[in-house]
Amino acid sequence: MKYKKYDILLVKWDDAAGAGGWNKNEERLLEPHWVHTTGMFLGQTNDRLLVCMNHAYEENNHGDFMSVPKGMIASIKVLKRAAR
Repeated sequence: MKYKKYDILLVKWDDAAGAGGWNKNEERLLEPHWVHTTGMFLGQTNDRLLVCMNHAYEENNHGDFMSVPKGMIASIKVLKRAAR
């Protein structure tokens, strides 16, 4: 699906996981760690999707970025199409 700049997306992706110190339940690290990120679409490459959580329209300023490797993405849902 093609996204427009500032479309609001819900991205479900499998995050990397780790643990430090002594651990009795390391098998849990072999399970998926699903994360849901909501943000405005800014762009993508063949390998990554870039969203941001904050955008100041007057200054055209962005903040709180998330760059997610596409190989970790399970699904993307458009919550709202950009008005501009």
